[in-house]
Amino acid sequence: MLENYALESSTTVYPMYSGLHELERRLVEYINQYPGIRYRELLRMTSSSNGVLSYHLTELEKLNLIKTDRRKSMTRYYLVNVPSEIAKIIAFTKSSTSRQILIFLVNNGPVTFYEICKTTQRCQSTIFWHLKRMLAEKVIIKTQPKGHSNIITRSTCYDVDDKALVSEVLQGGRNTFTDRVVTNYSQIFDELN
Repeated sequence: MLENYALESSTTVYPMYSGLHELERRLVEYINQYPGIRYRELLRMTSSSNGVLSYHLTELEKLNLIKTDRRKSMTRYYLVNVPSEIAKIIAFTKSSTSRQILIFLVNNGPVTFYEICKTTQRCQSTIFWHLKRMLAEKVIIKTQPKGHSNIITRSTCYDVDDKALVSEVLQGGRNTFTDRVVTNYSQIFDELN
């Protein structure tokens, strides 16, 4: 399913891309190859100036070829045919902690908060922050523990809302160099908390 949202080949010239500036064609290829790529990574890959890159990305948006996900201090780019539910899962897979949580939930869910903390070896405040974000985007859900569906318990469990889709995105995810650097930095920051 995920491959349905990517271009068939980066070497194929598509008629709708033939009138694009060479940099715009490269940007579409990069965004296709690395869905959810960040602005800084595109800047590094294209060796463009800030203004030139910003201009061409704006033009691609106007032509409705790419879409932009602007969040607090982070901008990610996707092809327009990537559905928003896939785009938000991709965004979470770019963080190593969120990715670990999603993998654990897909393989073992539903699980408790403390099981997630123990498995990821992250502090509770870090896990809480990641879970809160994923709950807000409805990538994960709160559930009752296994075998306790009719009993009210104090333990809330977490699970992935659509295991098949999240699993597919996790298998297709590729991290760029910048994503790996940011992940290393965020791991250091997580350990300080």
